[in-house]
Amino acid sequence: MFARSLALIGSLALAVGCKVVPASPDVQGPTGRSTVISTATGDSLRLHVGDTVRAGPTPLAVVVTSVANDSRCPKVVQCVWAGSVDVAVRVRGAGETRDAVLQLNGRTPSLEIAGQRLELVGIEPEARSGRPITLDEYIAVLRLTNAGAPPAPDAVVGDTTRILLGQAARFDGGRLVLGFQSIEEESRCPANATCVQMGNAEVSLSVTENGQRVGTMNLNTSREPRHVTTSGYDVALVTLEPYPGTIPPNVRMAASVLVVVTRR
Repeated sequence: MFARSLALIGSLALAVGCKVVPASPDVQGPTGRSTVISTATGDSLRLHVGDTVRAGPTPLAVVVTSVANDSRCPKVVQCVWAGSVDVAVRVRGAGETRDAVLQLNGRTPSLEIAGQRLELVGIEPEARSGRPITLDEYIAVLRLTNAGAPPAPDAVVGDTTRILLGQAARFDGGRLVLGFQSIEEESRCPANATCVQMGNAEVSLSVTENGQRVGTMNLNTSREPRHVTTSGYDVALVTLEPYPGTIPPNVRMAASVLVVVTRR
């Protein structure tokens, strides 16, 4: 009976446009417990305070020890600054232990250890007004990448540019650099299903201008904002690939965004 109930729930989810697991899956361990996982370069780790994971080609033990100083601006409020939040982590690997405070939209979004870069790419839940977020509600979204990775390739302003998850592209000789940080929502109706609504995909892009990290932008495929203006450039999201239902379930395909950057 339980198995049949799960199957029915799965069928109903497809009918209304369910949340599809991204090509680079997030991994979340149970609060306060250690989880041993294997991640590909660019995969995300979603950790509550107290969670520990062991991940990466050179195994690193990563634990989120606290979250503090959350000054993020709620979406329903007009702010002059996006705000920031501090996430304290302890990382052990290759005979080294590092304690660091990573800041979202701040000066220290990442640290390097054992040839790898650990970057804070997001915080859940979104900032809200009226009721403070409790410590056990926070989820830090972290990403491990190769610290020796090559620089972002140059892209042409006005052309459609593909950016893989965890990678970046440079425009105008590096005056603008966009990095594909994370998939915030994937509710698009699968190509092999019939849905009442078409659904939406939302992605988060990091923004660096003239060598200075200035924050992030979130873009959507089916609702606003679909494009954002920053420092004389208009950034528009064309699509997120792969589209749900277009590849076999046993095939893993890296997620990527197609964007068009034009001058204002």
